[in-house]
Amino acid sequence: EPGKACGVVVADLVDGGNAEHDGRIWVGDRLLSTSAVVLGGDSALLTVGGGRQFTNWKRELIPATAMGFDEIMAAIGSNSGRFGYVDC
Repeated sequence: EPGKACGVVVADLVDGGNAEHDGRIWVGDRLLSTSAVVLGGDSALLTVGGGRQFTNWKRELIPATAMGFDEIMAAIGSNSGRFGYVDC
């Protein structure tokens, strides 16, 4: 939609934070992609409340330039220990 902001641009870095220490992220950088857990494998064997059930998942790198902030944050948040992914 014209005029609607999409994607994420770094506005600030936390003093002493991971991004500042790493040195690869700068104010003004735009997030191009992010990792996310993508659910799949619909299973006819599972029926709970009539909703879709998933039998597998995988972590993928997905494009983020056309996503809104909340959608990007949800994608980043999907990388949780719940699916066995633990980043150091």
